[in-house]
Amino acid sequence: MLSDLAVLTPPFLVGAAFLAGVAAFLRHEMRDAKKRHDDQSDGADEPGHQGDIEDQGSGPSARNA
Repeated sequence: MLSDLAVLTPPFLVGAAFLAGVAAFLRHEMRDAKKRHDDQSDGADEPGHQGDIEDQGSGPSARNA
């Protein structure tokens, strides 16, 4: 009985190492994806960048200047 379990130990170890590697890889990739998403959304939430350029076209304020 113990010899049967001893034969199965290497495949179990390889499987466990593989699953640990997949978990570490997915954790790393998900962290990078979240970081990139947060960096992109931070620029859109900052006030004042879209209204900085004033209209210099023809209008009542341009005629009075």
